[in-house]
Amino acid sequence: MQFDASEVLQTPERDIMLKLLHLHVIAERQQKCFQRFPNVLHDFGFGAGFGAYPVTGPGLIQATNGNSYGTTYQGGTYNYGTGFEITPRGALTTLHSFDLSDGANPDAGLVQASNGRFYGTTYQGGASNYGTVFEINSGGTLSTLHSFAGTDGAYPYAALVQANNGKLYGTTAYGAQGC
Repeated sequence: MQFDASEVLQTPERDIMLKLLHLHVIAERQQKCFQRFPNVLHDFGFGAGFGAYPVTGPGLIQATNGNSYGTTYQGGTYNYGTGFEITPRGALTTLHSFDLSDGANPDAGLVQASNGRFYGTTYQGGASNYGTVFEINSGGTLSTLHSFAGTDGAYPYAALVQANNGKLYGTTAYGAQGC
């Protein structure tokens, strides 16, 4: 028996079967990951739902409430990254999906300031698409504190730090006077 690829029908049933097969492969991959690495709390995988490409380095912080908080470079509702919370048992909550207007592609983790709120930066997005500084609370409410315009800096990609005076400081890759 010969197989002719032109005889394969493109049907809704076939599409559903392929999607189910894809979901099965993802679930099997996650199960193997958790068996091989039993201390893994969450597998971000390659889907956009919970975010993708979690920020590394000092990207995950444990907050005063015992949960951990971080960002993903991509994924989320608009594929511009997310802010998330994860419990010690691995329950992940997407707190915010960046939508370009409020920032895009956070390239650094969050810092919990002495006021209990979380602060971070996005590499792009905001009013001029040069990145933002934002505040987010554990309920997911995000406020853009600053949108870089290029002349005052552009493309922040490092985490903010809180100094002894209570102020937050950060860096940008480009922009500002003389750059």
